[in-house]
Amino acid sequence: DNVGYGVKAAKAFSSEPFDRRKFKSNVDIRLHRHNSRVGWRAVRSSGRLQCKCHGVSGSCELKTCWKAAPTLMEVSQKLKLKHRDAEEVHSVPVGRRNKLLPITARFNKDDLVYTVQSPDYCVYDPKTGSRGTKGRECNATGEDSFGCKEMCCSSGYLSSLDEVED
Repeated sequence: DNVGYGVKAAKAFSSEPFDRRKFKSNVDIRLHRHNSRVGWRAVRSSGRLQCKCHGVSGSCELKTCWKAAPTLMEVSQKLKLKHRDAEEVHSVPVGRRNKLLPITARFNKDDLVYTVQSPDYCVYDPKTGSRGTKGRECNATGEDSFGCKEMCCSSGYLSSLDEVED
């Protein structure tokens, strides 16, 4: 089972970050563990059954099947959707442990969660060092991070034509 082996290898590889010295709090550890499990389940649920027939002239007298690992693109698209719909949580002491509780909606074991909202890099913010995008030049036809659509966070932009004399 390629998928099972891949998930097992990923767990072994990513368990190192659970070293308590690398996290600020137990909440960070719980958050990281929860989101790691979401990722592992995304890989496992994206696996698909593949089969190959064996026999004379493709008669399929014998069929061999296995669960194939998904492509990186399949998993990343699934996780991108989960990231967009991630739930904000806060930590509440329950007994000797902290429990992650949602601030607004309920979340389940397959939802990504976060405790601090990401800054809006499209807006000037001296605290984060973000220059924002207002007044910056962009490439109207570009598809990369310097393309206007990407740089302006899909919120539209004004274009101008500047004539330069030699």
